[in-house]
Amino acid sequence: MLTHAFETWKCIRVELKTDSNNDKSRNAMLRIGCTEEGTLRNHMITESGRFRDSVYFSIIQTEWESVKQDLTSKLAAR
Repeated sequence: MLTHAFETWKCIRVELKTDSNNDKSRNAMLRIGCTEEGTLRNHMITESGRFRDSVYFSIIQTEWESVKQDLTSKLAAR
């Protein structure tokens, strides 16, 4: 999907977000090469009524080639 975003759609930025409590997703985003940009506090209210803090990550176009090479290497090592 990242390849499609950057190489087909010519996106200059791909943004991802997750709940601040979701350590598994946060770590996965860091492992694929995203940069953590910050946290929006009390960003939403969940169905349970909990105030959710959302953590934002991104990859920008100038980082894409390096991120792509790293991901390709990781996949080849599997």
